[in-house]
Amino acid sequence: MTVTATSSSAQTSGTATGAPGTWPRVRADVLGLAWVVAAAFAVLVPALRHGAALYDPGNALDQVDALIPWTTQVWTQVHHGTLPLWNPYSALGMPLAFNWQSAPLSLPSLVGYLFPLRLAFTEQIVMTLLVAGSGVYALARVLGLGVLSCAFAATAYELSGPVMGWLGQPVASVLSWAGWLFFAAVLILRGRRRARAIGLFSVVLAFAIYAGQPESLVQLVLALLLFVAVVLGMQARRARQLRRVGRPLRDLAVAGVLGAALGAPLALPAVQLSLRSLQSIPTINQQQRGPYSVDGLLYGFTNGTYGNGAYLGLLCVALAVLALTLHRRRPAVLGMGAVAVAATAVAFVTPLVSLLNAVPYIGDLHWARAEVLMAFATAVLAGMGVELLVASADRRAVGGRFLVIVCAVAVAAFVLAGVGGAQLAHADAVVRTKTLVGRAVEAGIGLAGAVALVLAGRSAGSHLVRSGRRLRPRALMGCALLACETGFLVAAGAGTMTAGTPAILSLTQNYRELRDGVGSSIVAFGDSRFCFPYSLGILQNINIIFGVQELAVLDPMTPSGYVHSWYATSGQLTGQDWIFCPAVTTAAAARRYGVSYVLDPPGAAGPSGAAFVGHVGASQLFRVPGAASATLVPASSSPQWPPSDAAGRAVVLTRPDAASARLVTDSSTGGVLRLRLTDVPGWRATIDGRPLALHPFLKIMFQARVPKGRHVIELRYWPTAFSAGLWIAGAGVVGVVLVFVTGWRRRPRSGAEVER
Repeated sequence: MTVTATSSSAQTSGTATGAPGTWPRVRADVLGLAWVVAAAFAVLVPALRHGAALYDPGNALDQVDALIPWTTQVWTQVHHGTLPLWNPYSALGMPLAFNWQSAPLSLPSLVGYLFPLRLAFTEQIVMTLLVAGSGVYALARVLGLGVLSCAFAATAYELSGPVMGWLGQPVASVLSWAGWLFFAAVLILRGRRRARAIGLFSVVLAFAIYAGQPESLVQLVLALLLFVAVVLGMQARRARQLRRVGRPLRDLAVAGVLGAALGAPLALPAVQLSLRSLQSIPTINQQQRGPYSVDGLLYGFTNGTYGNGAYLGLLCVALAVLALTLHRRRPAVLGMGAVAVAATAVAFVTPLVSLLNAVPYIGDLHWARAEVLMAFATAVLAGMGVELLVASADRRAVGGRFLVIVCAVAVAAFVLAGVGGAQLAHADAVVRTKTLVGRAVEAGIGLAGAVALVLAGRSAGSHLVRSGRRLRPRALMGCALLACETGFLVAAGAGTMTAGTPAILSLTQNYRELRDGVGSSIVAFGDSRFCFPYSLGILQNINIIFGVQELAVLDPMTPSGYVHSWYATSGQLTGQDWIFCPAVTTAAAARRYGVSYVLDPPGAAGPSGAAFVGHVGASQLFRVPGAASATLVPASSSPQWPPSDAAGRAVVLTRPDAASARLVTDSSTGGVLRLRLTDVPGWRATIDGRPLALHPFLKIMFQARVPKGRHVIELRYWPTAFSAGLWIAGAGVVGVVLVFVTGWRRRPRSGAEVER
């Protein structure tokens, strides 16, 4: 199946490059991509002037207290020569590589290992923008657009409000691959160089999996399937031959299977953990999943408060509408239009979002985040609109249509601005006013360009399209549109990021006192009201950076066993979304979980049975006698396990690395070894080199029977699902190689045309 560019797009390519041939085209693409890269850095320059460490202060509760600590731990473990499989500091230990969010195998993370730790998170932000922009540029190019149009589409997507709003988080990292995934899919639909297309698709899909946000990945795949269905449906209808769509569908299926196989090392163990996480409990309060406000779609307001919003620019919307109205019968245009409409509906239409949220499992996909896909499809359509303005032979008709569309979009935008901004606070109203000024400038440039096209169209003829000299004014208009859109998006997104180290990541005196006071022991809180985000000790996940283990966790894979276990211990149901942070009020409860120290607010009496140690800042620190991470409880003649509160002797537990542990027991009678280690699939134990059976303890920890005498016990975290995923990924690599080998030996066949 072949993708053919229209005559206008082919002429635009020749005009943009200046002359036919490989080198001029390459040179033009280098310039186009250079613009895209420069735009990505331009939006970050205001922050980079103040330092190299970037983060989004508007999403600090996600980045600073989760993603940056996980990035720090992943980078540190990799540079110590170990796989970043386990996080020993959250609760009783948590999986690290398989919590989706840490994404140690994503492309930004892999590149980040080459940078110093202080630049690792910044590099991921920059790499996400570059992947997003370059992917849309490649997609627009393969759809037959010229360099100016490609640069417009790429810049509009990478700097759009949805991308900038999620930048630094896995949502943006996954959806940054949208352009590349659609690009590979279009190559498959063309039917040429099938092996390369299938191989590229599988690799891109694998990187999207490793980016670490399964909900966004599902949305991306659904959007791609919608696009493919529309394109192939239109072609089958025109050719009246359904059999002609069979081959590209088979190739897409093969590419999808291979991509899923390459991503299996993350997907298999992560899915296994998800089924046992807090999010699998219906009674736990879940995050709000309602639609975004329409104000956010139009002006950068989200839920009545100024934020990153879903801004795209008035010109971008008008150009997308132009492409849809003039080329709505072309498969790629209609396919992108379907994606844009569907994504807008599931992100902003309240009844539809409510309906989707009511469906089991379907509602877990956070449909409002489809605003990123809306921006993606709209940006591609806008690139097609630029192509119409720059390369169309009938510029008078195109200019007239664009004039009407710009006027209509501008009027609608300003009318809705007054309605949507009526209830805004003063600060938000000021920002809205500044935004409207930018839109007025955009509208003015669009109107001027449209009028110029109409006036120039009086003398337009077919000879003008072939004349490079007379096409220059329209190329200048394309440059003006590109510069205007880029300027608006850079100005809108320039304040998104900030540079420097957040104060909460600094080793304060209180943090130092707590770390020095508890050492490698487990510390808990005596009052859960002071948990996330107002913590008595160190904020959850921030403790990872300072090497302090707390019986508290903020993680998407937090096991539901913690909630069940703590309810059985205290009768209290604690847990919300990703958070588990119990209030330890007795020494008996502390000993069950190996908690050696408890922090209480000022004036509190402390856990019953615990001893006061001193103050950490304004908080009080209590020590729990007899608590340890591993204890050996004397065994009785009964086959039953000892009581949960049975006293035991502390056993020293050492960690050769984060994902392993070593103990030495020495007892004349034998006993039950109780390990304060999170019971998740993947832990294995040996005793003197022989397998040792691990059994559940309090539904979330481990216990094992140990015979008398001196024994060396070693534990290691390596899930069977991870091993299976590695084998499947190996098979996927072999499959990609076989596709290449067999593909090179086959002569490509021509198929139906897929027009832009």
